[in-house]
Amino acid sequence: MCSERGDGISIQIRPYRAADYSAVRKILVEGGLFDRVWDRRSNLSRKTRYNARSVLVAVAESKVIGSVYISYDGWEGFIYRLAVLSDYRKQGVGTLLMRSAERELRKLGAKEVAIFVDAKNAGLQTYYKRRGYKLSKAWKSMWKKL
Repeated sequence: MCSERGDGISIQIRPYRAADYSAVRKILVEGGLFDRVWDRRSNLSRKTRYNARSVLVAVAESKVIGSVYISYDGWEGFIYRLAVLSDYRKQGVGTLLMRSAERELRKLGAKEVAIFVDAKNAGLQTYYKRRGYKLSKAWKSMWKKL
């Protein structure tokens, strides 16, 4: 757990708790990131059972206002599902979540981290570039339902 200041607000970054599910779901829906399969309550419960710090939330004034997921398998580190409620954007909340996620991955042993970004969202790509992320080669993400 850590407390930091965003631009003008006091923010606590802490691990996700089961009671946070509705707030995290709302944040993801608002950010256009919610996936009804991946982001089910049971999946988040299972994910955080393996690593209690694999989902971090930002809290301001006792309200969950942002979240980020991390994953590390001993080889690769990933950050995904970074989202902040619209009323709290551009106040440093996303930056604090990113720093916390990167710190967690470093603790786990990650030397590099990847993040998936919508190829059509130039604004989001710029956001990550300003934080030191580079565009990868011409890779496409592919998936299959099991």
